[in-house]
Amino acid sequence: MANRKYMGKSQINTHEFIYVDLLPDVKRPRQFNANILFVVLFGVALSWFIVYMPLNARQEELNRVSEIRHDLQHQRALIAEEISGYRIDEARFDFYNQLRLIESLEGDFQLQYQPLRTSIEQRDGQLISLNYDHFASTFRIQVSLANVFMFENLMFDLLELDFVERVSYDNPQPVSGSIRHRATYTIEVNRDAQ
Repeated sequence: MANRKYMGKSQINTHEFIYVDLLPDVKRPRQFNANILFVVLFGVALSWFIVYMPLNARQEELNRVSEIRHDLQHQRALIAEEISGYRIDEARFDFYNQLRLIESLEGDFQLQYQPLRTSIEQRDGQLISLNYDHFASTFRIQVSLANVFMFENLMFDLLELDFVERVSYDNPQPVSGSIRHRATYTIEVNRDAQ
């Protein structure tokens, strides 16, 4: 134990107190350091403002959006139930999209047919049949010409038309009981050509 006081006898036979310090000098804090308490409290308050306040705002926004989502899902389920209760066929109400599809397929058949007919008649040909596939943008025409060599010339005449992209024809076959030959042309056209 530190700072013990011993009693000893001196030469005069009187008791005297002798002070003996048995422990080395160690500096100890005398009181609790209040600065540490202030730093800890400041750190807790700062973390509350930095973490909790933004998190709380985001949590409130998430709750609000979740409520709206839940309400909309419930409303959608009610509408679907009402539609099924009335036995409404939704495909019947898709007129607008179907009309838009048809409008995109619109083309002027006469403007493309007339130059084809003129080119055939210039080569002294006869148009036997005509088939127009609007989805594939192709004409299939069957032509009768007097000479086999005229089919190649007619193909070049058709290729010179602005709206024609590609022309092919099959082998000309002789028409029975005549000197004429018949072949089928496949003509791919561009509907957007001017």
